[in-house]
Amino acid sequence: MVNPNLAIEALKKELDTLEAEKTQVAEEVGGLSAARTDLENLRKEVESLNKKLEGTKATEQLAAERALKGIEMADNLHKEVDAKKESSVGLKAQVDMLTKCLEDAKVVGLATAELYVGALD
Repeated sequence: MVNPNLAIEALKKELDTLEAEKTQVAEEVGGLSAARTDLENLRKEVESLNKKLEGTKATEQLAAERALKGIEMADNLHKEVDAKKESSVGLKAQVDMLTKCLEDAKVVGLATAELYVGALD
């Protein structure tokens, strides 16, 4: 026959073991729940960072486009300045030539006047 006291003692020990395991499982479930919450928070953070990255890429693209337009405008302005310089050089040459013609005409006019005055004497 089985000794009832020994059976009760064995059942109490098994019950204590089960209670300890139950406590351990409950703690693990709590840990898993916290880990799940952390994982969900990380997912939200990753989504947020991805949206920010997309926004940054769009801003970078816009900045690059504007920089290219700025470079193009600068090139066009340089071309315009060069054309104005060439035009200015051409105008200066024309002014120099006209000044020379006027000086020559003045010399001819004075010579003519001297001849005329000399002829009157």
